[in-house]
Amino acid sequence: MTETSVRPMMPRLSFKLDHPDLIVGVAVVSGLDAGPSVGLLAEWLDERLAKADDPPEATRQAVRQLLKHGGFKATGRNKPASEYLAEARKRGEFPRVLDCVDVMNVISLESGFPISILDLEEVRALYPEVAERGLCVRLGAPGESYAFNTSGHSIELANLVGVAVDSGPMIANPVKDSMPTKVGPHTREVMAVIYASLKATDPKRLLAIGHRFADQLGGGEVGVFPQA
Repeated sequence: MTETSVRPMMPRLSFKLDHPDLIVGVAVVSGLDAGPSVGLLAEWLDERLAKADDPPEATRQAVRQLLKHGGFKATGRNKPASEYLAEARKRGEFPRVLDCVDVMNVISLESGFPISILDLEEVRALYPEVAERGLCVRLGAPGESYAFNTSGHSIELANLVGVAVDSGPMIANPVKDSMPTKVGPHTREVMAVIYASLKATDPKRLLAIGHRFADQLGGGEVGVFPQA
């Protein structure tokens, strides 16, 4: 959990696709000491999971349409991460990973929106150009892919909406995030990206979802894009 009060630095985020319904929430939290969920946080997670219901079917369909907009097939292993979490809860197999990931997963389950979580220090270390160029939301290019687990399994990104280094590679999407920028026990700063649809929410509610994530981890900087 949070050790110190460090002001987070949110990268600039631009949109490089035309999507009338896509809206993205971003939350950045710094000063973390990532570890297992214990104590009051573990109790909070148990309580939320016990009370959670599946999101409305309209939300599920709106999210799927976000992914299908560019021609991506959002089914099977390529379904939104929020659907995977809902199915895992029903099986009694909801994942527990690290505190920041666990909070993200519960909020994703409750909202029905898929959420990426990135180790922001790793992003900056791997892609120093982010400091100047920032990040962007775009569709994956033909032939583009990245590894998403330690076994080296990859996901094909063509036509899938996601977050990329501006003028660089994609590093996250609503299905599976890239392995190099995933959080781990060394993580001290995270960036959560909430992929939502204007058919299922509005900027004010999305901002509140971002604050729920940040506040549960000690507070941070939250924004909604495209900015009004």
